[in-house]
Amino acid sequence: MDDAVPCSRHLLRPLWRLIAWALLALLSACAPEDPQPARSPVSTRPSGRVDSIADGWALADRWVADGRPDASGGPLARPEYEIFTPRPCCIHCRTNRSRDCCGSPWSRSAVESPAAFASELLKRRDVELTKRVVTNVGSEHGVLAAIPLVRELDADEPLWRAAIAALVAEPHSSTNTVFEPGDFARLAHEVWRHASSAPVSRGFALSLLATLSGQEYCEERGCPDIVDWKHFGTWSGTALRADDLGGYLDEGPTAWRAAGKVCPAFRGKLHTDALRSRLDDASADAILGVSECLCSEGDTGGILELATYLRRRGANDPLSRDARVARELQASSSTCARTL
Repeated sequence: MDDAVPCSRHLLRPLWRLIAWALLALLSACAPEDPQPARSPVSTRPSGRVDSIADGWALADRWVADGRPDASGGPLARPEYEIFTPRPCCIHCRTNRSRDCCGSPWSRSAVESPAAFASELLKRRDVELTKRVVTNVGSEHGVLAAIPLVRELDADEPLWRAAIAALVAEPHSSTNTVFEPGDFARLAHEVWRHASSAPVSRGFALSLLATLSGQEYCEERGCPDIVDWKHFGTWSGTALRADDLGGYLDEGPTAWRAAGKVCPAFRGKLHTDALRSRLDDASADAILGVSECLCSEGDTGGILELATYLRRRGANDPLSRDARVARELQASSSTCARTL
């Protein structure tokens, strides 16, 4: 009998453990969940449109907080954020004056109350949000309708750049956008309006003007001259300075390649000093583009200087692009001299 007591104790221990586990599980199931941070309720339609201005900003803040996800394509697509996805939109917002087309009350407020809308963008100072919003406002209501909003961002250089660049890109990216005669020229003047009072923006603005002048959209449809490069001072009301060329070239390889289009604006102000300090970062093709400017100025010595620079840079490989462009520049210097 003495051995029976310890045996019963051994049998009861697992039973007590089972009872304890059951009680813990029951308590866990009944415990209140941790409170989750409340999100602002947003009224959205299946298309991703928002039904009020307040909802639009709430959705914008959520989009930024979620890492600015794309709304279309891929397994991680978020359709509720369609309003922030650049897209060609319906053109009837302008042609039919419909107020229930693809434009939401939120995007319409950017056109109807640009100062109030811009103040919200300035509070957030989010470049990507600004770019997406302006792109879609231009797409939904017309590029020119978005200009008052862009003007309200003048005080913030990064936001202004994002906004105006989005408008310049819109004609190229959205073939469904309707343009009236002179729209491109009006947009070009808007680009320079800001730069004329903000010299730090001039190089950037010149690169946008070169983009507008070379728009495939415009070339295919026979648009009139957008920028009068040969009489740029008269066209813009601003006299360019020699260092504006350096600011333009600092915009990168695309600016170098388009230099032949821009250089008439610098007539009499082209200085090889602006080129020399930037040659190491320029490709051979970029330097070739700039040589057109020197030719237009009759600066054959400057062209030969570029040829010599590239010849030295490509000395180790006669078949390199540097060496080939050097030979091309050497030959073009005499051709340029004969055409002057």
